[in-house]
Amino acid sequence: MATEKIMFDDPKAATFRTNIEGWVSRNGWFYGKGPNAEDAARRDGCDMKRCATCETMIPKQHIYCDACNARRTEKQFAAMPEAQWDGEGMIYSEAFDEYYPDLESAGDDAEDRGISFLEMMLVICDPVYLSEISEDTFYEQLPDDGELPQEISTLVAEFNAATKAYGPTSYFPGKYRMKL
Repeated sequence: MATEKIMFDDPKAATFRTNIEGWVSRNGWFYGKGPNAEDAARRDGCDMKRCATCETMIPKQHIYCDACNARRTEKQFAAMPEAQWDGEGMIYSEAFDEYYPDLESAGDDAEDRGISFLEMMLVICDPVYLSEISEDTFYEQLPDDGELPQEISTLVAEFNAATKAYGPTSYFPGKYRMKL
């Protein structure tokens, strides 16, 4: 039995209802009467809201105003444990959302901005490596009693060895602030 195809102008395609109750955003989206309905409708229909800390008006996509966000970032940075950078990998500035390959680059940027290293809030980055693959990746394509050919097993091992030898492909800010 084939399912019925409904045309755009068919009365079944949409109905006008007068018996619904609930929150509707200014954009016309219906959110119902649930516990979060009003909040969701207001978020959709607004352009501005208040900072969660100081009540300053901010764009709806933000949680904190710039000043409160800077204070939160400084507090979080100060609470991070310190570690000595090994001179390898990248370092990240929490203050300016910038990555640096070495201290010289970070120092040049600090000089250009007229600030100290301390004000840059430097964080040691964690490396990101290519993911290894497992032989299990291929078992869904094999028959129930099938085994992965030895050539493929060898290639999987070679691929994994190559990913380790390749080194990091990118970096992200880690959990240690850089000891200066």
